[in-house]
Amino acid sequence: MNKGIALEFRKRFGNLKELQKKNRKVSDILMSQAEHRKLLYIIIKKLFYHKPTYETIFHSLQNLKAYCIQNGITRLACPKLSCGLDGRKWEVIRDMLRFLFRGSSVHILVYTRDELTEEGKQRVIQEHHENPLGGHQGISRTYSKISQLYQWKGMRAQIREYIKKCPVCQVNKTPNQTIREPMVITTTATRPFEKIYMDIVGP
Repeated sequence: MNKGIALEFRKRFGNLKELQKKNRKVSDILMSQAEHRKLLYIIIKKLFYHKPTYETIFHSLQNLKAYCIQNGITRLACPKLSCGLDGRKWEVIRDMLRFLFRGSSVHILVYTRDELTEEGKQRVIQEHHENPLGGHQGISRTYSKISQLYQWKGMRAQIREYIKKCPVCQVNKTPNQTIREPMVITTTATRPFEKIYMDIVGP
C-alpha cells in the first residue's frame, strides 16, 4: 500500500496496521470500516512490487463476489482494477467482472477520470441502440443497457434525442392513435332462422 490508489486509501482512511495483523493470503478479501462505508481490499499479490497475474485477479474477484453475497453487499464502487501501476488491461478485467457478477444482485460502479467527448457519447449510444442482437429498443431499455457501463450528465435526454432521429425507429414506429372504421356485415341469408357464422382473421 505504498503506491497508486492504495496509497491514497492509506492516507485517507488509515487503519493499515490493523489490516496487516490479519495476515491474509493472496486472493483473500479484507474489510475495513470508515464512517458509514465499508472498504474492501482485494489481495492480488504477495508484495507491492510484484505484478499480479490475470489468474490471480480472477480468483480474487471470485472471492469478492462470494464475500458480497455472504455479507449482503449489493453496491460496489471501484477504480479500474490493476490497470495503473500493475499494467493489466482494463478490457480483460472488465470482462472478468461481467462474467463473474452476471445475474447476481451486486451492482458495480467503476469510477474513472476519463471523460467521454460528445462524439464518444454519440458512439456509445449508437453501439447500444443499433446493436444487431436486440437493437433499436426504446429509450428506457437503451438507457438501462448504457447505464450499466457509463454515466454522464444528461444521458437520458441524449438517448431520447438520438432515438427520435433514428431512421429505422421512425419507419417502424407504431402510431399512438388507431383509425377505426365501421364494421360492415353482409349476408345472403334468405330463409328465416338461417345461421350466419363469422370469423375474424389477421391483426
